[in-house]
Amino acid sequence: MVKTTKKRKRAETTTSDLFLVSGTNHASEATSIDDCLQELEAFASASRPQATLQPFPGIETSDSVQGLAVQVPHEYRNELQRRVQEWNSSLGLFVKKGDYTPGLLPSFEVELARHFQIKELSKFILQTGVKIPSFERWLLDSKIEEMLSRVTPADPVLTGNVSEEHSASKRLVRELVEHLKENDNDAENAALNIVKELCRRTQRTAIPEIQSQARRCAHQTPLKNEKITIEFDQKDDRSCVALQFSRKKWKKPFLIKLNKSHYEKLEHRFIRVHALDTSSKLEWTRSTGVDRKEKQAFHLIVMTMVLRYSSLSGGQLLDDLRGGGMEGAVHSEVFQVLGDFFSSSPVHECFASPLNAYSPCFNSAFSEDLDWHFGSVGNFFANVVPVEGCLEANPPFSPGLMNAMVDNIEHSIHDADQNNKCLTYAIIVPTFDTSASAPQAKTFAKASFMRMVRGKCCRLHIVLSARSHGYIEGAQHLRPTQFKDSTYDTSVIVLQSQLARKQDLDEKHFEKAVRIAFASRHKQEIARRSQLPLASHN
Repeated sequence: MVKTTKKRKRAETTTSDLFLVSGTNHASEATSIDDCLQELEAFASASRPQATLQPFPGIETSDSVQGLAVQVPHEYRNELQRRVQEWNSSLGLFVKKGDYTPGLLPSFEVELARHFQIKELSKFILQTGVKIPSFERWLLDSKIEEMLSRVTPADPVLTGNVSEEHSASKRLVRELVEHLKENDNDAENAALNIVKELCRRTQRTAIPEIQSQARRCAHQTPLKNEKITIEFDQKDDRSCVALQFSRKKWKKPFLIKLNKSHYEKLEHRFIRVHALDTSSKLEWTRSTGVDRKEKQAFHLIVMTMVLRYSSLSGGQLLDDLRGGGMEGAVHSEVFQVLGDFFSSSPVHECFASPLNAYSPCFNSAFSEDLDWHFGSVGNFFANVVPVEGCLEANPPFSPGLMNAMVDNIEHSIHDADQNNKCLTYAIIVPTFDTSASAPQAKTFAKASFMRMVRGKCCRLHIVLSARSHGYIEGAQHLRPTQFKDSTYDTSVIVLQSQLARKQDLDEKHFEKAVRIAFASRHKQEIARRSQLPLASHN
């Protein structure tokens, strides 16, 4: 029997945490991060583009890019141009003279530390038998509470002062009780102790380790002694892009694969945003050499962003595609219907990411340091939204976030009324379940749901029955399949300002168009994939 030494145990631990990224042909071919992580003290010391997109008329896109051009609200455009000019100027100095401005580029090592720590937290909570969405809800709602309390955030994903007394933690306790009550006579205390330990690990282990790694990397220059390579891989009926990050001291690179269409979409948006600076001498083209610092910088931002959104989904996405289910995107046809009925300009997305955004104008979670490079105009809760037109809100299905969303929407519509603006919100959320057997997570969302459907601003409420409609996978950039059926009823709620409610609307025609646009594509996709040659699935 082989003796388990401390060194061997550590190696086995890191190997078990290997990110087997979706799309790798064989497990033996996957590159591990065990050697990489042992170079990082933080680890060593720690125990929505959618398929078949149809561009809006008049917006130029590349034939091979399934995405739209960037469109920025007028009130934000000057600020974005200023930011692009400053960033391009700093990157230009870095490219030409090697002069690096701190904070210009993200630290991939810090992002790895964050991803690892959040993954450890989710593994702890998943040991209880609950599903990953429970952890995602706690993660998101804790962050919303921190934002509303106006506390300076300690981390972009984790909440620094999280406690079992917070509403998000109390809701997680109720979800755990619901799960544990059949197996534990004292489910209430058991659930409370689990959440207390989760909060303790967040405050005393996860955040300190991330901050420690950030301090160690603060004086490092990104892309110095680092290299990012790219490979294209054709698998089944889709093409993948493999991005590999390596450091001089690492034995093996860190690998992330994503669908080629999503990579091209990100590249397209990035180029369009940074082209707002017409004075820039940087080479922003799709043919820019992969070894040029401009291209390396782009790839570093992409890899960091993919890791960040995986962390937001519980840190399991790159492992086995667990998580991200609450961030499913709607079909492109839904946006076209909304545009046809409510707006002559592209519909604004309130909850998106550079990976799943359909519209050229969108809000996202990490616009402050990452997403702005791809056209995000800011966080929805920072009130960076158009004052008129049509806005689509398909939020993560998390009760605390949904309550905060309704507060923002009501405030936005009130302002539109005061300024006589025509404003429409199309909100897509799970239909509130009144049955006694409804899961706790759905009953928590009752307050926000009732405020919308019973409020004076509600113009229309359409209920789509389960299995008759579908979404695009939240992890669409990683998955070989894109579509999924909805297992719950979904509500499409139209809230409008006074001026918008005075406009004519053929409600029956609109409802019919919505139902067609939401119709599930899952069966057709499976049928199409089943016709592929058997060898391509090996």
